[in-house]
Amino acid sequence: MKKSLLWVLILLINVPFCTAASTQQTIEAALSAHIQQKTPKAPQDSTLTTSRKQQIRLALQAVMQKHQLKNSVPISFDTFLNKSNQLQKTQQQAAHIQEQAQAAFYQAFFFKGQPRMLFQGLPDYAKDLQGKKYIFIGEASDHDQHAPVQHTVHILKTIRAKNPQAKMLLANEFSLISDTHTWPIRFANIKNENITTFEGYDVLESVADRLNIDILALDDGCLEEDATGTFFSKIGPQWVSFNPKDSRIQNIASDFGMDSTDPNMTAVSFQYFLASNPYGVELRNRQWVSYLKAIESFYDIIVVYAGNAHVDISGDRDSVPLMLNPLQAVTIYLYSTEELPAQLKEDYATREKIQNKFKNKTEDLQPIETFEDNLEEEDLSDDIDFTIDFSKPNYRRYDGKITTAWREKHIRNQSAFNTFKQQQFAFENLLGRKPLNFPQWLTFDVYLDGF
Repeated sequence: MKKSLLWVLILLINVPFCTAASTQQTIEAALSAHIQQKTPKAPQDSTLTTSRKQQIRLALQAVMQKHQLKNSVPISFDTFLNKSNQLQKTQQQAAHIQEQAQAAFYQAFFFKGQPRMLFQGLPDYAKDLQGKKYIFIGEASDHDQHAPVQHTVHILKTIRAKNPQAKMLLANEFSLISDTHTWPIRFANIKNENITTFEGYDVLESVADRLNIDILALDDGCLEEDATGTFFSKIGPQWVSFNPKDSRIQNIASDFGMDSTDPNMTAVSFQYFLASNPYGVELRNRQWVSYLKAIESFYDIIVVYAGNAHVDISGDRDSVPLMLNPLQAVTIYLYSTEELPAQLKEDYATREKIQNKFKNKTEDLQPIETFEDNLEEEDLSDDIDFTIDFSKPNYRRYDGKITTAWREKHIRNQSAFNTFKQQQFAFENLLGRKPLNFPQWLTFDVYLDGF
């Protein structure tokens, strides 16, 4: 018998859970609601035959067909773990190189007099987002979701007001589908019953309808079972085969507080484990990028809304912006002081503990002194604006073009600057990256209610 289960648990991976429900309650709800195979319903769209909508749908279907189980080569749990550990080893080495680059960075430049970065209040999105095709919005995982969602609504309204005729898309991590035989697009004001949006984020749907913005459900997840009792879990474009009677997998279910004797409950718990694993996160990012590349030519403006880890451009993971690598983009990271529910904090700790059980011991690398703390006070005096009231909304605005150009005219140590460039090249080469455009992007860190 074949089963398909909605991947409701994905919300816990990098972003706060939408309700105060525990991981156990969430797993049980996902299981009871979606244990039976659901027949996808066609979106209620009398205009779906219009050329543009049909082309978008077909472009997405072409990608999704490649990701169906019958067209894929599943990997085993052991292979998944090996790939995960290799990825984490590479990321650790890349982080070490990045520390060396940062050390050289603080030796290379004068900082006094550089363009101002700290400001009170909130950014002027009407001005700064104009002319940008890709806008990446990330929310941090250490707070509740209310303020970032409302601020994202504000951003969408601002963009639409400045671009009333633009074809807009909201690519949303918090909307997902449960079947790979349908399409993950919700055209404005056209219901698609195959898409589920999480509680707390569903306001984005009503706002998108009013603003005539389509929504792309970035995540999908399926669990399928064949006649032999082998389960297959879909993580991004990759399927992972497993036996729910495997003692390691049963232990994962037990650690999550699930009934490890129930193969369906064990399978859902295991899928959550895979999706929250660093390699699982990267796989999901790859799928999102394949969707976006397939339909980006149909839109003038694309807003990607996800957890910070998926849109981070400063770290050692392959995030969505870095894989897309658009020429012009804006990244906005939203932070809030809203507290997470106590149960969710406990769930995060449990998840981290379970993931650590399967990590290989990594090599201890020699710490690198960044020299940031050794800078003279006058070096940073222009970067720190002591008139800012950090208990109120404030933001850091980094204009890559302006700041990079200014610093390269104010080099105080050419040797350190050369080392910085060499280490940056080594960092990107280790991760297999082509030359990236993000140093030229505009980036905001927005503290919605201070910190």
